[in-house]
Amino acid sequence: MRILMILLGLLGLLAAPRPSLAQDGSKDFQAFLSDFPPGNDVRPFHGELSPALKEHVHPRLIEFWQRVGFGSFGNGFITFLDPREAETMLARWLLLQQPDPTRVPIARTAFGDLIYFRDLRQRAAENGLEANWKNGSDVVFLSIHYRGSSAITWSVDDFFTKDLKAFLQENPRAFYELYSTVNQRPLSPGECFYFAPALALGGQATKASVGRGDCLVHQEILLQLALSSGASRK
Repeated sequence: MRILMILLGLLGLLAAPRPSLAQDGSKDFQAFLSDFPPGNDVRPFHGELSPALKEHVHPRLIEFWQRVGFGSFGNGFITFLDPREAETMLARWLLLQQPDPTRVPIARTAFGDLIYFRDLRQRAAENGLEANWKNGSDVVFLSIHYRGSSAITWSVDDFFTKDLKAFLQENPRAFYELYSTVNQRPLSPGECFYFAPALALGGQATKASVGRGDCLVHQEILLQLALSSGASRK
């Protein structure tokens, strides 16, 4: 009888369902994972962070990378990136000669727009505030189509729990609603949607004008258009 009970117990363990991301080590990100379910490509980051990232990235973001990971979320609308993949492109859009360690790209949308974190603790100190994350950080949305930026949140915790979702739903320039109408065929890795003609050239943000192609190429094309017109960045 004892042997039978042991065998039944082992069978029970084998049959038990594997925990999902939201059930396992990422319970603190449950709201985000519910609003933006992870794709099959999401993998936790287990590598070594550079000293610059350790110094200038909010601990909550690092926790997300390590416990949830990089990859696509929300049916592919948001892709969380290893910052090294987009730091040069972000720097160029910010009109910088080289990447700024206090400006860290963390994600991009399916339309190629960039989302980045800013370490503003030094600015807080210069304004007489305590130089901590609460007073000195935010997350910014950089629109490559409209050549401008907007603050998503001043709290990384709120970014994951509510502010990212609210920003995307309330800001038509993020194309969150349009995405649901053009995503019948998922984007391939490295692809994004674009508008033809580009909005900067008088195009319209409609389903009929949406195409798809290499995201880095598209970001570069829109950057060159912006530079040729003398557009400035925040």
